[in-house]
Amino acid sequence: MKKQTLKLLDPAEDFILIGIASHEKDYKICWLLNNSLKLDFTKSDDLEFDDKKEGKKNLFCKFSFEDEFNRIQYFLLGNKNNANILLPQWKEMDYLLKIAGNIQDIDQDEIVKKLNSINTVQLAVSIDLKSLKTKDYLIFD
Repeated sequence: MKKQTLKLLDPAEDFILIGIASHEKDYKICWLLNNSLKLDFTKSDDLEFDDKKEGKKNLFCKFSFEDEFNRIQYFLLGNKNNANILLPQWKEMDYLLKIAGNIQDIDQDEIVKKLNSINTVQLAVSIDLKSLKTKDYLIFD
């Protein structure tokens, strides 16, 4: 009898992450991404994290869009909030584009190319999830 192996994906690595450097406001970069990538981002509840050192909450902006037909979720996250940074090792990036769900057919290089063609985007780069120290912050619905 042939032996079959089931490979379980680590949920922390089941998404694409792209860093975006731009000085635009969050609503403006969201509008630009909607036009460039043919998405329909809407404002969602902010990401909220407790800062145990200072005893306060850190909020990072979040926009979301769900492509129900292709079963793909898109999230645009602010990487910076005042002096706080969501992913400190990518502090140069102002925003993070998270793409989750049925990502097998997504051409990540094409998305990065489209983002880099936007005039007010200084840089868009793919982020290797294996190199992240704090990817737990990016696991949410």
